[in-house]
Amino acid sequence: MRTFGEPLVNLRSITYKDMVNASEKALWYLFKPIGMNMQHVDLRGCRRFKGRCFRLFGDALENILLDGCCRLDKQSLEELCMQSPNITELRLSACWMVSDDIVSLISRSLSHLNSFALCGDRFMDLSSAGLMAISRLKFLRELWLDYNSAVTDELLEALIESIPGLRLLSIPYAGTDSTITKEVVAKIANLKDLQTVTSKSVQELLNAFPIVDDSRTAKAVTVVIGGTICDLASLRLRNTRMVVDTSDYSAISSNTARGLLSSTSGFLGIIF
Repeated sequence: MRTFGEPLVNLRSITYKDMVNASEKALWYLFKPIGMNMQHVDLRGCRRFKGRCFRLFGDALENILLDGCCRLDKQSLEELCMQSPNITELRLSACWMVSDDIVSLISRSLSHLNSFALCGDRFMDLSSAGLMAISRLKFLRELWLDYNSAVTDELLEALIESIPGLRLLSIPYAGTDSTITKEVVAKIANLKDLQTVTSKSVQELLNAFPIVDDSRTAKAVTVVIGGTICDLASLRLRNTRMVVDTSDYSAISSNTARGLLSSTSGFLGIIF
């Protein structure tokens, strides 16, 4: 690692994913000559990595992806926040030592953060109250909290109110039936800048409108997925009243698109 890093003093980006046997010492030698210049670092899946080399990074660092680095500890994450305040993308999914204190420090130190991931359900020192600190990240645009049981109605309402510019909010299997209610989930529609619609979310919508005996004469519902990343081939369309339209209406206004749908099909339309 030392031999690799020393001649590459102008290196700005490095990806070293899924190196499960990479030792702390090896990564220290890798980043010692180049750490201060790093802008993008991807160490996802380095399970033995504890993060001691974070003290070698500087304020040039913008993106750091650490999903699955399950041995990262509090000291290393504190050093990362202190040494690299200009981080805009931080992924800490399955970094099980993340605690309330660390989330609070992130919200106070990384004011430029616009993409953050904290997925998983084994954060022993992370509470619902601690997770509320995320709502202080006013410039956040993308947030992943998949499978995170600490997600609650209170957090979702705080995000909707405090970060109206969110473009992506991923919460599949987050929280519990008692901590997240359908009434609060419905309020996510108030995030007017949401842009990403996935196949999983559209499938939930299709399942919500099944064909039953007393609904065979009811109006069909058209869902427009054109212009999204939704994969039509992955959708199950049997036994649903919904009709999937793959046309891309993104170049025209929502009102105009709804007018086209109603005039041509007579269906109720839902446009993403």
